[in-house]
Amino acid sequence: ISQRNIKSIHYGEYLDWWKEVQYLIPINSIFTVRDLETGKTWKMKRTIGANHADCEPLTETDTQIMKSVWGGEFSWERRPVLILFNGRQIAASASCMPHSVQYISTNSVNGHFDIHFPNSTRHKDGQRDEEHQYNILIAAGFRNLK
Repeated sequence: ISQRNIKSIHYGEYLDWWKEVQYLIPINSIFTVRDLETGKTWKMKRTIGANHADCEPLTETDTQIMKSVWGGEFSWERRPVLILFNGRQIAASASCMPHSVQYISTNSVNGHFDIHFPNSTRHKDGQRDEEHQYNILIAAGFRNLK
């Protein structure tokens, strides 16, 4: 794990979406998501996304693990997560509501999910989602879990 911009091994690097993350995790990358609170992990693929990462669980099992973190249901609730990719651990925030286009048809999901990073923005209005941004601060160790 890189120690740059990281508070401790339990948290992730605080890396800007526009300057770093969109290049570190390019479209078609497969990575592991770890929920900060439960420690549960699942695999996802970045399929599209310019303002933030639009991602899909790799398998039906990954979808079930992801849903279990949100109490077994799809939800727009935002949660602090860590993205594990190429030896890096990156602070992020995820929601669990599938929407819009999909590329993986074997994961029991219709649509993709949003993963936000520092300074990423929403597609609908180009603005930062402050709840996602707060969760990213938690995932980086700069704020406490609610």
